[in-house]
Amino acid sequence: MASYDVRRSVQGRHAANVRPPHPQPTHTTCSTACGAHSWPFRGTVVHDHWKPYFTYDDCAHALCNAHHLRELRFIDTQYHQAWANDMAALLVEIKAAVAATPASEMRLSLPELLAFETAYDAIVQAGLRPTRSRATTRAK
Repeated sequence: MASYDVRRSVQGRHAANVRPPHPQPTHTTCSTACGAHSWPFRGTVVHDHWKPYFTYDDCAHALCNAHHLRELRFIDTQYHQAWANDMAALLVEIKAAVAATPASEMRLSLPELLAFETAYDAIVQAGLRPTRSRATTRAK
C-alpha cells in the first residue's frame, strides 16, 4: 500500500468521528469540520462522503484524500484488487508533486497534470476490468 499513514495525519482526524446533528464544516481540513464557524459558510468544505455534508449548497465541496486512502487500503486488503494500491500510490505521488511546487506557481504544470490524468484514467480502467468481467459472467 502507499506509504502515506492516514492514522498519523491531521487529515486522519475528522468530523466523521464526531458527527453532531448539525455539522459545521470549515474550509481547512476535515479535522475542523465541527469547528466554530457559523453559517452560512461560503468557502470550500473538505470532508468525507457523509451525506449530510452535501446538503450545504452555499459552499464548494472537496472530498478528503485521507478517507480515499483508507477506502483504497480496504479494497486492496479485503478484495485483493491491485488497482486500489496503484490508485493510493498515485494519490500520494500527486500530493508530493503539489507539495514540491513553489507557492509562487500555485499549480502543477500542464504536462504534469496530463500525466497524472492519464495515470488516473488507466488505473480506473484497470479497476473496472474485474467488475466488468464479473458482470459479464453473471449475465450469461
